[in-house]
Order: sequence, then C-alpha cells, then structure tokens
Amino acid sequence: MWPGFLGHTLPEWVANALDDGLAGVVYFGQNVENHIQLSRLSASIMASRGDALIGVDEEGGTVSRLHALEGSPLPSHAQLGWLNDTELTERVGQSLGAAAKKTGINVVLAPVADVNTNPHNPVIGVRSFGSSPELVSSHVRAMITGIQGMGVASCVKHFPGHGDTSVDSHLSLPRFSGDHETLLRDHLPPFNAAIREGVASIMTTHVVVPSLGELPSTLNPTTLSLLRDMGFQGSIVTDALDMAAISSNFGLGPGAALALAAGVDLLCIGNPANPGAIRGKRTDEADFNAVFSSLCDAVETGIITPARLEEANRRNAALSRLTPSTTTSTTTSATDSYTRQVQESFSVRTRKQPITRVAMLDLRERATRAVTDRNQYLADAMRKHAVVSSQVIPASSIDLDSSAQTRVTDIAAAFDPDILSAENILILCDSLHQGTPQRRAALFLREHRTQIFTGVDPDVVVVNLGLPAEPDLGIPSIDARGDSRVTADALLAVFFDDSYLQKEAAS
Repeated sequence: MWPGFLGHTLPEWVANALDDGLAGVVYFGQNVENHIQLSRLSASIMASRGDALIGVDEEGGTVSRLHALEGSPLPSHAQLGWLNDTELTERVGQSLGAAAKKTGINVVLAPVADVNTNPHNPVIGVRSFGSSPELVSSHVRAMITGIQGMGVASCVKHFPGHGDTSVDSHLSLPRFSGDHETLLRDHLPPFNAAIREGVASIMTTHVVVPSLGELPSTLNPTTLSLLRDMGFQGSIVTDALDMAAISSNFGLGPGAALALAAGVDLLCIGNPANPGAIRGKRTDEADFNAVFSSLCDAVETGIITPARLEEANRRNAALSRLTPSTTTSTTTSATDSYTRQVQESFSVRTRKQPITRVAMLDLRERATRAVTDRNQYLADAMRKHAVVSSQVIPASSIDLDSSAQTRVTDIAAAFDPDILSAENILILCDSLHQGTPQRRAALFLREHRTQIFTGVDPDVVVVNLGLPAEPDLGIPSIDARGDSRVTADALLAVFFDDSYLQKEAAS
C-alpha cells in the first residue's frame, strides 16, 4: 500500500502503519512547505521504516509537487520534445533525481511515456513529449537514464497509454479509441524503450483498451500480463485509485483488491487533497483503512493469495536499492534553449513599448487535471516589471452563442475595472483547437477588443499554455507548451527587454 496524506509532518496513523510494514508514502503538493521541511519529513518516515518507499508525483513543468508554490524550474515534457535534444532531457532527469534524493525521496513518478495522438486529450497534452512514438521513446529513455543515474527509481507512466483518449480518468472511465494494431504501433514503443533502459517501475492507467478486455488496465490481468510478456520484471504501480475511473466505478477498496489480484505490485491510493466526490466525506486515514480492509477481505476469500503478496513485496523491495551512477548536471542550457525558441517562434509581435500595465485573463477551467492548484506563475513573474491585474473567467462560463453585442456587454460586465482599462491584454488558454470554447472566446475577445476594453486599440496576445492550436489562430499568440516558472521566465524575455532580465537573473 502506498498512500498519500495531508500535512507537512508525519501523521500518527502513517507512522503506526510504517511500523506495521507499510510500503511507504507518496508526496503531493500539500506535503511540501519547503525543501528543508520536506527533508525532515522524509527523515521521520525513514526513522519509522528504513527501507520505506518515498515517492513524489513530480514530472517537472506543469505537474510539479516539489515546486508547487513557486513553479517548476524544469521544462515540461512537451517543451523538451519541442527542443528535441535528448542530452538536455537526460540532464533534466538528473535534476529531477537530484532534487528528489536531496529531500529523501527514492521514487519519482516520471517520465510520462504516453504518446499524445489525440490533440483534444484533456489530461495528457503538454505532459507528453509529443505525438510520435519514436520521439517519445527517445526522450523517455533519456529521462530514465537521468533520474535513475542519481540512484532514484523512475516510474514511467501510464501503461499501456493514455494518449489516445478524450476523457479524463480523474473524472470518468476513458476508453482507448484505437484498435490493437494502433496500440502496438503507436503507444507501446515508449514502454518497450523504458523496459530496455532498465526502468524500475511502471504505472498503469485507468483506461479501457477494448482489444484487451472491458476492465480498465489497472484491474485487467490481460493488460498486466502483456506488460510482463514485454520483459518487464520490476514493480507495477497503480495510478491513483481515488480517481473517479476506479473509485466511482469499482470502489476505492474493492478496486485496490482487484488491482493487486490482477498483478499490480504497489497500490497508489491517491492524493487526498484532490477535489472529487469523496472530498470532505472521507479523510486520508479513512481511505487507507478502506483499502486495507478490502485487501484483508480479499485474502480471506482467496481472491488474493499469499504467493501474490510475497511476489509483490519482493519487487517493491528492489525499488529502494538503486545505486547512483552519475552526478548532477545543470539544466541551464535546457531552460535557455527553450526561452530562445519561444522568442524566435513568436513572429507576430504587436506589443507596445514599454509595457507598464497588463491585464491577464485566464480562460482555462483549471491549470491541469493532474494538479488542482491554479498558481499564477506568469502573473507573479510579470509583477516585478509591470502592474498586473489578473482574473479567471472560464470560457465555458461565457455565452458564446448569443449575439455579438450581448456577448460584449456580458463580458465587459464580468471583468474587473482594472482589466477593462489595461492597454496590454494577455489571454491564457490551454485548449485552442477548432471548435473549443477557449478558441472561440479568445478570437472573440481579440476581434471585439476595442468594444470590450476601454484602452485605445489594446494590444491582445494569446498565451497558449497547451499544445499548439489546430488550425493556427491567425492572431498574435505564443505557444508555450506548459505552465511553470520556466514558461514564465521565457515569456518575460518576449515581453520585456532581455538586458533587464539578464540583470535580474544575475542578481
């Protein structure tokens, strides 16, 4: 069992469970106050059990727990895939591994090996290196080499692939939309590459793959047998079992028992801070007890055999015994390369000089389904250089089918006065493909800017924090491919003088 928990210190129930043989814990953003605090927390866990598995759901870029408050200093997978320099990706992996090891963590839940073949995918997107199995495979190998070279286990995810889905498994039960040939050709190669690279653990996905049966992969013995047939002998880890794909369809505890019986070795119970149907009704300890009770029942009834438990424990024990083989390397070149690429790609530039007042409109439903926080890294960074007003107005809340004049009036009424009077408007989006509410709203705001905003012909730029729009928006926009401190720094280099930024970085 591998639970998450609330708080910055070790709860008594976790300490007691560790004394009784609990495998370890998984850190999420709510467990991190700062790295000194996190190191002390890890030390207290190891004091209870010296071989505990301490994991962190840390991918760098948009999905960051170690830097949840200030934003990740590392590029997202999509940004690395765009740069397509595997040496840089390996160095990012080294930095991930080094940051984990420094705070007492011995398992990093990365990299993401999903091939994002569906541009409308609501949960993977910029978390993937790209849409090509060859490109994803090469970067998966590089990041595993970097992470495990630091003596930290890598957990590649999400087998057999979450890239060709249109439903978020945090919210419902997705289905893979391709046939078996498509699965083999487009989605399994990165996992084969990870196995050849010696990855220590692989995480399953809660996705139904029809060619393998009607159970989600996490609970499906056919899917897990396929992974073993591919040559993987390490630990198979579940994605968070509190996600609706499992908890709403099978139950948290029963789902855990089915997963273990099917061949999973380590049960990630989930993030108790996530919103959802059970939030406020159960606690982290109650979730743990529910899973424990279901496992005991499954052993008593013979659904789970002692041999299955022993097999899982043997595999899990190996996760904390990796030996480091490399040293830490700087990622400065990776972030600098990304910044230069963003500057060069923003060819349509209409910004006014100097920028002194900025209005930032966030049309996203939320930052990402994988991380619930909506931290405003870009707004915080820009406040060092300009007066920034920010407002969240999800595109889905705008009546996009009413008359243009009605929309202008309603939108203007919804904005704060500081937004309406700004001369520089940044529209934050992450879903800009044909027909999406964000695309329609962004284009409308740009087209009717002089009617909505009181500034004289305000400068409106769309900042796309997701994958590039299809087709191109045709208006000033920047494809950032992620939302983190790296993204914010790159965008500052676009909107402000480079010399000023270099001076700030030096200080």
